[in-house]
Amino acid sequence: MLDELERDPLALTEEEKFTLLAVLAVLMILVLYFEFRIMRGKAKSVRKINARKDETYNAILTCNSVINILERQGSDVSDARAMVAKAKSLMHRGEHEDAIELCEKAREEMTKMRTQAKTPVRRTRVEKDSLESIADEIVSEPRTMSREDSYRGAKLEVQGGPNYLVAKFEINTAKEEIAAATASGQDASEASATLRKAQTEFDSGNYAKALSLAVKAKKAASPQGADEAIPLKRVQKAERPSEEIDGEAEDVVDVCSNCGSEIDSEDMFCGSCGTKRAKERFCPSCGRAASEDDRFCRKCGSKVP
Repeated sequence: MLDELERDPLALTEEEKFTLLAVLAVLMILVLYFEFRIMRGKAKSVRKINARKDETYNAILTCNSVINILERQGSDVSDARAMVAKAKSLMHRGEHEDAIELCEKAREEMTKMRTQAKTPVRRTRVEKDSLESIADEIVSEPRTMSREDSYRGAKLEVQGGPNYLVAKFEINTAKEEIAAATASGQDASEASATLRKAQTEFDSGNYAKALSLAVKAKKAASPQGADEAIPLKRVQKAERPSEEIDGEAEDVVDVCSNCGSEIDSEDMFCGSCGTKRAKERFCPSCGRAASEDDRFCRKCGSKVP
């Protein structure tokens, strides 16, 4: 009796302790379920949408460049250009699947044009062979349509990365534009310097940055190139990041993963929608980009910090 009177009134009984532990365990299970089944599912969905957005950017940029080459050769590209313009409008509305499908139709239309007679264009033999061979490769390259339930961003990889062919094509196109500008007496020194940077990035394997610099060089050499500017993410999956060169941060365009607005390299949040900029992680051994959930590199197996 004396022990019961002296007991702390705030002390829990064994039954109350067991009940409290059971409640905490249930809450922990609910939190873990919410994290693994809901939040991670949303994160995967966002990464999937971003990958489709990148694929749409590349498809439209490729079609625009090939259309310009065919137009210089005398082909009627009005239908293909209208398709690409509509695809660009769909891309801005977030309808990436429809935009990619229109780009595929434009590619088929340009494939038919390759069999038609073309007006000769004055350029050197090396430039002609290089540029037209890449255009043929891009137009005739078969594309496997991915199913909605099995699509993965890693499947966008082609030879040397998702931007290899487009970067190579844009560099050759920029060389032609610079040669034409120099022949007409224009000052193409800035475009030539930018093109040299693009070639350096291409040789080092950073095809996304090489593509962005090549487009900028083409714009500097030709006013028509301004209509073809499409923002690209600074680093794509499966591409090695290159060391930042002093004074070149403004040469690369980065975009918000939520609304697609341009973001400066120093920005931590999007100025249009306020979305926080995702931190990029790379393998310290091979340089491959890692996703948010990766603890080890998918290419070499090294631990990713």
